[in-house]
Amino acid sequence: MKFFPKTLLGRTALYLGALFFLVQALWFATARYLLETQIKPAYGQQIIDMVAMAQALVEGQPPGTDLTSIETLRLPSLGALEIVSDSQPRPDLIPHDGHDIPGDLSASLQQRFGPSALFLREKDVEITWLRFPARGQYFWLKFLTEPDQNAITSAKFLLISVQLALAVGGAYLIVFRLTKKLRYVTEAAKEIGRGKPPGILEVSGPEEIRALSDGFNQMSRDLIKLEADRRLMLAGISHDLRTPLTRLRIAAELNHSNDGPAMVHDIEDMDAILRQFLDYARDGSEEPPAEHDLNALIRETVGRYAARDQMVKTDLGAVPPFPFRRNSMRRVLDNLIDNAVRYGKKGVRVTTTCNAEIISITVTDSGPGIRSGHPADYIKPFAREDVSRSERGAGLGLAIVDRVVRLHHGSLCLENTSEGGLRATIELPYRP
Repeated sequence: MKFFPKTLLGRTALYLGALFFLVQALWFATARYLLETQIKPAYGQQIIDMVAMAQALVEGQPPGTDLTSIETLRLPSLGALEIVSDSQPRPDLIPHDGHDIPGDLSASLQQRFGPSALFLREKDVEITWLRFPARGQYFWLKFLTEPDQNAITSAKFLLISVQLALAVGGAYLIVFRLTKKLRYVTEAAKEIGRGKPPGILEVSGPEEIRALSDGFNQMSRDLIKLEADRRLMLAGISHDLRTPLTRLRIAAELNHSNDGPAMVHDIEDMDAILRQFLDYARDGSEEPPAEHDLNALIRETVGRYAARDQMVKTDLGAVPPFPFRRNSMRRVLDNLIDNAVRYGKKGVRVTTTCNAEIISITVTDSGPGIRSGHPADYIKPFAREDVSRSERGAGLGLAIVDRVVRLHHGSLCLENTSEGGLRATIELPYRP
């Protein structure tokens, strides 16, 4: 459903509001049933009995009594009721509208006291006048009519609305504290997904929420320790292996046999693999971001390739300085340009653009591109194409790029160009 709440907070408030409305509806239906079947008939019979008592009072007066005197017709048992002679002045009277009459009271009165019995009320106040015959003349029984307790007046509607608002508001506040903890867990999980160590969640609230916070904190500590151990292991292995490889390379270069160049090439391959392991172990999160000039870093990187007679063209747009990790971004550029130079051979171009929200870095080459599978599949660690992109390294170059880009809250996209070649596009968020 389009308007159905999607959050636990909204659904709980909706459910409690609907439950409160249903309870109120059942309460009104029950009250209405009792009013119609028990209260109103009893109330009507009570009125008929009061008229009968008033008629008996008048009939019981001694001959010659002044029946126009209110004091004469007063009976303590009738309380605030008054008996008024028909000859006394009366306000304008109108028929009852039926809402506050318990049943067909007019018909019951005429059946009991004759067709001359009337059931009227004052025009502007809730005062009822009942006419009945006695001693050959007419008298009126005057009393205050209680308003219909079942009628939904504006005051009752306002009261129900306030009760509903309090019920929904109370449910909102109760569930808000619970969902607030869940939002903290969600944000911390997103931080883990972005490669950042999450903060420690506060352990408070109900037992279930406390258990969730405890479990998440323990998981965070385990992940941080696992990541630290992984980095230490990769760095240690890579460092320990590079030392004997360096000695082997020196020995191979000093050896003037025919196998020397092949051994040097193999050692360089192994060194490149270990260098990728070291770069993959260091994701750059330990380096704080600072404001740098991206175009200047690209020109510096391209200059190193030009010094080795490897031409890389640039088309650098107007990109203002913005915060990023300089050393990590240099590794990104090195990996992308190195891949483009190695496999694209020629036509390597680095382009930068900037709009209101995105800074883009594009590296294109004129090589064969990725001819087997989808280019995005080769961003994964150790993913290598057997034919065109497997000359050197462990298949971690694009994975290193992707980790650093995601650390900067950006995205990496690989695609084959229509002219042939591969295009790698990095998009980084930018806030002026």
